[in-house]
Amino acid sequence: MKVGVFVTAGKQNFYSAISSSLRTLEEVDVEELLLVHTQRAEDNAKALKDMLLKVFNRVKNVTVSGDDAPWKERFNEIKSLEIDLAVISPAGTSLSSLVTKAFETTAHVSFPFSLWWGLTYPFVPRFLQRFNTLNGSEGDKIHLNVAGKIMSGGMAEKLLDTVGERGPIKREVALNVLKMNSHYSKPCRDVCERPELKFEIKYSTNGKVDPKDRNSWKNAATLWSVTLADNPPKDLLRSANNALNRINQLMSTGILERGSDSVLWLSGILPIDMEPEGISSPLIADTSALYLGILNTPYTVKIPRCALYELLHKYEERAKRTVKYVNLIGLISKVLFEEVKARGFLHPSPPDLCDKALLQIDPLLLEGYAIATEDVGIEMMWKGSPMEKLAKLVKVKRLQNETKYYNEPYAYYAAFQLFSIFKLIDKELNKLYGTKGSIRFSGKAYVNNQVFSSF
Repeated sequence: MKVGVFVTAGKQNFYSAISSSLRTLEEVDVEELLLVHTQRAEDNAKALKDMLLKVFNRVKNVTVSGDDAPWKERFNEIKSLEIDLAVISPAGTSLSSLVTKAFETTAHVSFPFSLWWGLTYPFVPRFLQRFNTLNGSEGDKIHLNVAGKIMSGGMAEKLLDTVGERGPIKREVALNVLKMNSHYSKPCRDVCERPELKFEIKYSTNGKVDPKDRNSWKNAATLWSVTLADNPPKDLLRSANNALNRINQLMSTGILERGSDSVLWLSGILPIDMEPEGISSPLIADTSALYLGILNTPYTVKIPRCALYELLHKYEERAKRTVKYVNLIGLISKVLFEEVKARGFLHPSPPDLCDKALLQIDPLLLEGYAIATEDVGIEMMWKGSPMEKLAKLVKVKRLQNETKYYNEPYAYYAAFQLFSIFKLIDKELNKLYGTKGSIRFSGKAYVNNQVFSSF
């Protein structure tokens, strides 16, 4: 089948074209893939072709007239391509309109957005990127397992670099999803079956758990376990509260440091709320808000340099101490520091503790923002300062018993994210303790009862 993917200009449209092209190669028996674009989208089309040639060798770029040309001329030009299936992206309204009129059989790939924003297929679950067809035949198999080919060809890291994703947490999420997509090879076309996803994180106070050793895995205690099936948001919330109870027990006995429970909000499996509600201003988030996963919210968030300083300070100070328990907060701080630094959400502030540095931010750089914090000390200090007239204070609140802004795509991402955070923490623990340590973590992720990732 001769397939045309219509590529438009812009960064987000480039990401959309990647997903559209790769999902098309999975769902359709493609003989030739045309990347149809205007002159304005030439850079996107060239970069896309270079990437696609690593998984499929019959790709061709075709330049067509842009908006300046008469509508009828553009229509005839596109019609003359004699494409069997036209795949349109979410953007490029005029081009998409022409395509739907020029060809009887068209397709579109859905995108879940939510926390998946910024990632492309195969780093988004296939079952969340449905291949929708109009007048097309139903698919009964995957024609080319793109995820499997990218994994076996060692192309994953380079593709993540192409989409500009450098944060260690999001990269780890992406790589775990890639493994899941390569294992689960059912098509997702028009009507899409959700697989059963299961995640388990276990711990041991007697050294490293080996997830490949049945007895070692069986004898370890469960920290968190969830099966996402009929109602992923409710399944996730129930599992999160069970994990919170277990972490509270470990903190009360001194095995985990006080504050270790914040990892559940950081991952997003427990939600947060803002007080007052309905804030429309972009947020400047302090360290306490970062620990509670403010980056998981739909708000525009900037991170003052003082928060980066505090994260690094907490890791370094705790690394110096010899304590009887594994310093989970220090390890979380290190992972979060690398994530924030990589994402580039920084806002100017002095390199000091935030309770001092926030008050020293240039007033011109505060106007129009709101300060987000859970820290009672910063709240009291800010409310009594002249700075409050420039930037209102928003209180970040922990929630436990409501799904709030959860939907299915969010629930899947949060589950992958908690699993990935512990996987990164385990790597740090391996560097520090080898197979020992007062507490060690291990995890398994399953799709339809088949393990696709472990640590």
